[in-house]
Amino acid sequence: MKKQKILFLDTNDEIGGVFTVLLSLLERLDRERFSLVLACEKGGKPEAEFAGIDGLKIVRCRFGTKPDGVAGTGLASKIFDLLRLPLLAWTVLRLWLLIVVSGTDIVYTSDKVRSVLVAGLLKTLTGKKLVYHIHGMCVPSRLNRAVLEKSDAILANSAATKKDFIRLIGIDMARIEVVHNGISAAVQFDGPDLREGLGIAADAVVVGIFSRLTPNKGQEEFVRAAAIVAAAAPETRFVVAGDASIYDGNENFRDRLENLARELDVEEKIDFLGFCSDMNAVYRTIDVAVNAAWEEAFGMVVIEPMAFCRPVVGTDSGGIPEIIDHGRTGLLVPPRDPEQLAQAIGELVKDEEKRRTIGTAARKTVEQRFSIEAQVEKVEGILAETGSR
Repeated sequence: MKKQKILFLDTNDEIGGVFTVLLSLLERLDRERFSLVLACEKGGKPEAEFAGIDGLKIVRCRFGTKPDGVAGTGLASKIFDLLRLPLLAWTVLRLWLLIVVSGTDIVYTSDKVRSVLVAGLLKTLTGKKLVYHIHGMCVPSRLNRAVLEKSDAILANSAATKKDFIRLIGIDMARIEVVHNGISAAVQFDGPDLREGLGIAADAVVVGIFSRLTPNKGQEEFVRAAAIVAAAAPETRFVVAGDASIYDGNENFRDRLENLARELDVEEKIDFLGFCSDMNAVYRTIDVAVNAAWEEAFGMVVIEPMAFCRPVVGTDSGGIPEIIDHGRTGLLVPPRDPEQLAQAIGELVKDEEKRRTIGTAARKTVEQRFSIEAQVEKVEGILAETGSR
């Protein structure tokens, strides 16, 4: 059987959820059925991680990805875009030539703006099949609409995301196939944690939130909830993992959170960890995980602690309710509501048996519904069907 040749695009220069999903897929896609090439940002953090994947050819490119200081939609960002257009055009030309010479069958893109732009141009220039993998809620821009219309297959990480695209783009988006993200359930329960280094007692209950630091991920609500919980259970400790990536309106957000913790007199109870390369150690440290996002397309940081038998308090928004069965595999609360968030966290802090029962059920959910094997199987089926049309 002839292998299908697939060109994957990754325009990120930082490690995040989209990178994690793509990394897992590239590690596991069947090399007997697919020949894999990845075009990624040269010099970015993801490049080093991708380089360790067997059977993957890497093309290092300059997509003109913006550094943190000029990210967003401000004037500096627009000027940066204009200055980088020749570089982006050269990259598109390189990839067009690669596709023509190698006989690439499929171009595979995420919903990152530069990746979508490059994929759309390559589709126009080559006519090759295009697979569009949605990771976030819909942005109904002209570019997004145009590339979605050209796509031969569209994947979304949750039914909530699909519903959002149908609402904002149109009924044609009903053709989106929902493929939930997956992870390996073969986690190492035994291993180093962070308690000793942070000065946290072995018997203290630790509550954590994990994401890039930005307002809509709900870290401010988490800090406010922490103050309420700490007033009733003073021995509780809290950790915030994630870096302060800069977006418009997000400057100095970590400073804002730390100032808020001081104002609420919980600065001694909350540790801001920054970017953590070893999230397994973080998950071993905590007893309760929180996702307080205002709207989350899926939530890798929901299923990851669940694999460690940790109960998760999540917001009843986006794709999170597709993961958490309230009261059985976790707890759901309204977004942007620190009081109800604190109430749910407090229930788990004071009840060890409830934490254990929910945590056990949470892990079973990951094994049964959110395994990386199930995700890879679905993606392989979509690739094979798309390539054969």
